[in-house]
Amino acid sequence: MNSLGQGVGDGRRFEVYAVLLIVLAAAESSAVFPAWGDNGAGACGLAPLDAATESRGETESAAWIERARTRAEQGATGAAIEMLLQRGSAWLGSGQIFEAIQVFEAAAELQPESPLAWAYLGRAHTTGRAFDRAEEAFATAVGLGDTSDSTLFGLGAAQWENGDLQAAETTLRRAVGVSGGKGFFLAQLGRLLLWQGRYAQAAETLGAAVGAGASAPYVLFDRAEALRGSDRIEEAIEAYRQVTQVAPTLFKAYYGLAVALSRAGRDAESSAEFSRYERFYREDQERTREHERSLGEMERARSLLNAGETRAALGHLRRLPQSADVLALTAQGQCREGRTEDAVATLERAVSLDPGRADLRRLLSGMRTALENQG
Repeated sequence: MNSLGQGVGDGRRFEVYAVLLIVLAAAESSAVFPAWGDNGAGACGLAPLDAATESRGETESAAWIERARTRAEQGATGAAIEMLLQRGSAWLGSGQIFEAIQVFEAAAELQPESPLAWAYLGRAHTTGRAFDRAEEAFATAVGLGDTSDSTLFGLGAAQWENGDLQAAETTLRRAVGVSGGKGFFLAQLGRLLLWQGRYAQAAETLGAAVGAGASAPYVLFDRAEALRGSDRIEEAIEAYRQVTQVAPTLFKAYYGLAVALSRAGRDAESSAEFSRYERFYREDQERTREHERSLGEMERARSLLNAGETRAALGHLRRLPQSADVLALTAQGQCREGRTEDAVATLERAVSLDPGRADLRRLLSGMRTALENQG
């Protein structure tokens, strides 16, 4: 715990926000790698659903790698690399990290001078929390000439997680410069400074991030924390109140606000905010428990699908809260039953619930293509 009490320093540094950029990068990559493409797709634009193969990701990824190597031997190395990156991107978006890593490694082996392959490998290792390997992959990509803001960000994130704070700061400052001072990258640099307890510098950097358009609740919260750490109490109070307006259930903001109000001698207001903190904290813990239960139930439904028990899986999914992930899994079950139109409609609902999910959009595109082909 840092000197501010419960705050940003309690967490494990950077990983949530590293994953955030990976999701953004995946959304960008969908424009480079068309949805599904020539992948031997079966019903609904999905790869053939062989339960034994699907339950053994290593076998499936090995088949893709062998196919890519054959193309490379025929002189189509570029097409082979694109195929592997496309397939790995789809796996990464759907949470199949092991398979994604395998095909990205194969892409880097087939074309070791490709910075794109190494950058994708770095993202996969970051998602899998193998930060030492992520740093190595990102550093290779940068050494090969990929100095894009996203790749520099990935390298800086891995360096931070690996404890090399000086290198992380240097790399993140490069990312800020390359991006032209975009708010997102300023916010990540500010978070690093805040985590180190360099509150005055963090407040300045995070203020610049907000001025550059970064408005996510965590950025506003970090700025409030930095202002409080810098003893700019009245500004911190105003900043915390801004957080509670845009993210009313972010319980840590009420805690920070209560502490700031107490330091300002406004004890009655502090007590009221601390009561709100306790209420929202309890509600957050209950949501977390419910989410964990839902993940367990989804895993059971996925196991039923893999075992070929589609009707039982769909019945199980109907009893769960209809989140985007539940709907996406339901759509895959409907595909197996040959109900392509129902699957498309279900996945459209999933995308409407979470329009930022690149993996859902790719899956929907593949299903629509398959439906058109059936017509």
